[in-house]
Amino acid sequence: MERSADVATYLNRLYEQFNSGDVSAIGDYLSADSNVLGIGTDPREWWVGSEAVRSAWNTQLPEMHAAGIKFISGDVEAFSEGSVGWFADRMSIQVPDGSAVPARVSGVCRREDGAWKLVQMHMSFGVTNEEVLGEELTI
Repeated sequence: MERSADVATYLNRLYEQFNSGDVSAIGDYLSADSNVLGIGTDPREWWVGSEAVRSAWNTQLPEMHAAGIKFISGDVEAFSEGSVGWFADRMSIQVPDGSAVPARVSGVCRREDGAWKLVQMHMSFGVTNEEVLGEELTI
């Protein structure tokens, strides 16, 4: 495995596409595979298959753009080996009042026809163990 500037660039271009509100080219970033998986921050956001992910993005991205929500790249870690790449980012989401909410995203992409295509992506907001479990765990 090696660090991959290509995969990092892919992720930043995906953020730019998300921020544009224009969903016409969003399919260019997504594998057509029926096993694509998208997991969002809301407990109901679990999409299986490229059509389900594309449908969610086609609906939500214009809504986020209209509300002034933006994805801001943070500390991208990106790697690849052969035709598979993966990334993780401590990014933030700029909300309508201009403040930024820390978020985390990770994903896997695959080189298809010479371009990186997303096959799995998971976004979350960090919540302390104490808040969720009622216990502080050793880190």
